[in-house]
Amino acid sequence: MSAGQRSVKQVADLSYDEDGARPPAGESQALIARRVRRELAFLISDDSPGGRGDFALYTLADPRDVRAVRYVGQTRAPLRRYRQHVRSARLWLAAEQPWWIRLPRLRTLYVWIRELYADEERLPFMLVSAWFASEAEAREQERRLITRLAERGLPLLNVEAERLRLTPPRTAATRAPGRRAR
Repeated sequence: MSAGQRSVKQVADLSYDEDGARPPAGESQALIARRVRRELAFLISDDSPGGRGDFALYTLADPRDVRAVRYVGQTRAPLRRYRQHVRSARLWLAAEQPWWIRLPRLRTLYVWIRELYADEERLPFMLVSAWFASEAEAREQERRLITRLAERGLPLLNVEAERLRLTPPRTAATRAPGRRAR
């Protein structure tokens, strides 16, 4: 194979068409995966105090304002989970409704990741805030953080945050059924 043939093959691998223009879907899946691997050190931060446990509590945010959290989650493997989020957004596909996400309530996160990427190819920032020994403890802390951030008015994309927005706040007048005032 001559040097000229290799460069043609490289151009084909970079997802350019015969005219040298990018396809409408943008970068290829392989290029995006390579970019994520290359930039992981800047996209994920572990700011947890103390030792490392088995389950991490994390947030995803726009890298321009990492305090404006958009998603809260928990996982055993933050790096793998980050890659899953990016891969699930299928950034290499044309900008359209993410039909591949079976449950519509889960689409909002991936629509946000796609919008973030469409805006100057930004990727979400993951902050690991704590580690826990048990999955039950991690889930409980995840729910608490979602509640706290939703109460602060952050536009969270978690399904639980949507439920909180639809549920009116409890007051003394709206006690749980079966409970009497003392």
